[in-house]
Amino acid sequence: MKKVIISVKDTVAEIFNDPRVEINTASAIRAFTNSIEDNKNKDDFVMYMLGEFDSINGEITPCDPVKIYSGHDVTMRHPEDAGRPPHKVEAVG
Repeated sequence: MKKVIISVKDTVAEIFNDPRVEINTASAIRAFTNSIEDNKNKDDFVMYMLGEFDSINGEITPCDPVKIYSGHDVTMRHPEDAGRPPHKVEAVG
């Protein structure tokens, strides 16, 4: 099964945090949203996809960082949209 490799960038510290593997981008967005929704500085964080991990053969396929979701997106979400994946993914660079 191919999973996504993601990392959250702290735009104030200008660093990417250690990468994590998630089942898909929707579950990555849910975990990201849950982890920062009560943070008063949520706009400082942006989640990127860094590649894919194949859990069958152990292969990692890197890619240029792709913006998946941001703290600003969390701020702008309407409560009735909770749990729904976003409708856009942007390439970075």
